[in-house]
Amino acid sequence: MNISALKQSGFTLIELIFVIVIIGILSMVTLPALHLIGGDKRAEFVNELSHLVQITWQNAVVTGKVHRIVFDSANHEIRTEMRELTGEYISAAGVYFKTSIKWDLERFAIKDFYITGIKPETSNSLNFLIFPEGVTQPIIINFAGDEPLSLVSNPFSAQFKEYDTYQTPAA
Repeated sequence: MNISALKQSGFTLIELIFVIVIIGILSMVTLPALHLIGGDKRAEFVNELSHLVQITWQNAVVTGKVHRIVFDSANHEIRTEMRELTGEYISAAGVYFKTSIKWDLERFAIKDFYITGIKPETSNSLNFLIFPEGVTQPIIINFAGDEPLSLVSNPFSAQFKEYDTYQTPAA
């Protein structure tokens, strides 16, 4: 009987290790992506809100007028308004490209809203100001929902930092 005539069946150890490494790499890439599928609405909401605030911030600087971002729970929207010389706020619709976003109150209900460290009375319409000097009122917004979400504004860049735990103003 010739030893070279016998054929081996099965896989070598190197082949098995190679397959396990490929499966490990694929799982490292796909599992985080699968986790984000449910979080797409959250990321989309935060991005839309950040974009709206940035556009409003730029328009306040360019026009030299005070603007405000209004969280209107009665109409399920977050919108931009600008202050006229009379002191009255009017909608910026028709003046700017993007002036409002839809607000899913069931998914992103406001739990806490702090303006400059003060928690205003809860109402159907909360807002914060953006000044023509390029600064905003510092705000903290805590959203209740399946997963805690907190947005803290940088008053000098009108950008939000996102947190997975509720934030409160520093004492």
